[in-house]
Amino acid sequence: MTGRKPVDKKAKLLAKRTGAAATRTVTVNGVDVTVRALTRKQILSAQKTIDPDDTAAIECAMLSLALVDPVMTPEEVATWQEVSPAGELEPVTDALSELSKINTDAAKETYKSLRR
Repeated sequence: MTGRKPVDKKAKLLAKRTGAAATRTVTVNGVDVTVRALTRKQILSAQKTIDPDDTAAIECAMLSLALVDPVMTPEEVATWQEVSPAGELEPVTDALSELSKINTDAAKETYKSLRR
C-alpha cells in the first residue's frame, strides 16, 4: 500500500464541475458580457427542442442558458442577433464553446456555412 487514498472513480465522474470557475468575460460593443460553461445535458436539451437546421434558434437557446451577466431570454438573444453585425456575438460563442469544451472546429464550420 502506497498510502494514497483510493480514488472513487464514479464519484469523481458524477461530481459537478461547471461552477463559477467556468466563466469568462468578453467585451462586446463596449459592454462586458460574462458567459458560463454549459453541461452536456443543457446542450443536448437545447438541440433536442429546436429544429436541428435552425442554427440561429439553437444559438439563442444556448446563449440564454450561458449568459451570466447580462442575463437574457432566448427572445432577447434573437433580438441581439438581429441588430448586431455578423461577427459581434463570435467572442461570446467562442468563449461558450471553449468553456463547455464543444468541438470548436464544428462550431466554426457551422458559422462558415451561415455566411454562404
